[in-house]
Amino acid sequence: MEKKQQFSLKDNCKQRLKTALEDIMRQNKTVQQYILITDQNSLKIISSLMKMTELLELNIISVEKIDNERPKHSKHHAIYFISPYQDSIDLLLNDFPQKKGENQYGKVHLYLTNRIEENLMSKIATNKYLLNRILTFKEFNQDFACKFDNIFNLEVLDSLKTIFSESGKEYKNKIMEISDKISTVILSFERMFSIEIFYNIHENKISQTIAEQMNERLKNILNQLQSENSEQINRKSGKITVLILDRSFDVLTPFLRDFHYQPLLYDVLDIKNDIVEYWINEGPKEVLKKSQLNEQDELFKKYRFAHIGEVMSGIGEQFNDFVKINSTAKVQMAGGVIEDLDFGKMQEIIRSMPQYQEQLAKYNMHMKLIGDIWKVFEDKNLKDLGELEQNLSTGIDGNGEKIKEKAIYGQALQIIQNDILNDYDKIRLKNKLANLLGGEGEEDEVGGSQFLNQNEYVDALCDMKCSEI
Repeated sequence: MEKKQQFSLKDNCKQRLKTALEDIMRQNKTVQQYILITDQNSLKIISSLMKMTELLELNIISVEKIDNERPKHSKHHAIYFISPYQDSIDLLLNDFPQKKGENQYGKVHLYLTNRIEENLMSKIATNKYLLNRILTFKEFNQDFACKFDNIFNLEVLDSLKTIFSESGKEYKNKIMEISDKISTVILSFERMFSIEIFYNIHENKISQTIAEQMNERLKNILNQLQSENSEQINRKSGKITVLILDRSFDVLTPFLRDFHYQPLLYDVLDIKNDIVEYWINEGPKEVLKKSQLNEQDELFKKYRFAHIGEVMSGIGEQFNDFVKINSTAKVQMAGGVIEDLDFGKMQEIIRSMPQYQEQLAKYNMHMKLIGDIWKVFEDKNLKDLGELEQNLSTGIDGNGEKIKEKAIYGQALQIIQNDILNDYDKIRLKNKLANLLGGEGEEDEVGGSQFLNQNEYVDALCDMKCSEI
């Protein structure tokens, strides 16, 4: 029986983008080279789906940021894949000043990540130098990054702060941005027939407002697709169900420490844009290496949601299996016992097999990352801190007994006053304590008020790494 292929939102989005670019090629058969123009938001979207080598295969010779100074290519076709926001539209118009001979590119294929407001559309329509060059114009409706198979990121900056603390125009704009972006996730599906949206009832009505705005937009688009007899509307494709859950009732979870591989990596190591940095020994030198965490890395894909203990043993076992079937490794292990391999010995074996460097580089990287995690784990005594946080979160200790508040506050105070933890770690612990106190004044009875003052850690609080929607 043929194995059913697992759905991948990322693969779906990648194919959709590739098809759009191929359509441009088919409609302009004499054109051999294109330049792709992006803004910061759309660059993240494209780079989460395609590599530069894949773009080169589609005759895209370079990718340029719209906010950078760029050389003029007045005879080239430019593919603009940009966000429909004021800044990006103004920069687009700047590329085509209404002066003869000063235009940035020859012909334009304009793709917008989301729907465009009428006032911005009017700006485009009144620029005749741009308008006369547009061969393709489309609201592409893909306004999210998809770095992993079925996980997406809307890249909505300051969303948590704005929707839970602001009101009026800022609040409305942020809600609209979120609902529009989630709508494009649904619209990126290759086939659909109907959509149902659920939300939880909460006094702030955030999830309800997002759901209602999504429903209005998607209903209009589905009606339009049906009137056009679009192939995207397919009765056999079934129903898409969307659940929008406002979890503001659970203020504790964002502060909890997760000991599974991917969240622990991002928690304890300084990872930016999914790029990890690690040092390895190459001969007498120590060399800094960089690598991107993604699902092309089979080890990361397999272990990203595994507990760190399972990762440590699992990668070692996989490496042992590799050693058992590799003759060079067997020679290197002469006189040793495979089961006794430690990370140091594993690195020694890797260096002895240059023909497998690409394959083994991933083993080396993850061994180093695990080593770096373990160092932080020991330096910060995360084992004891994790147990304390667990007790605070559940209200019971490791023996299943109800925690004694005075004792646990004393333990927490000792940790907070210790210089081992940085301000970010301390503010997380203090917020867990505040959550346990519940604002009832018990902190005065147990001496907690002396260290629940947040003022000294205000910088750490403002700089917290919130999980954006």
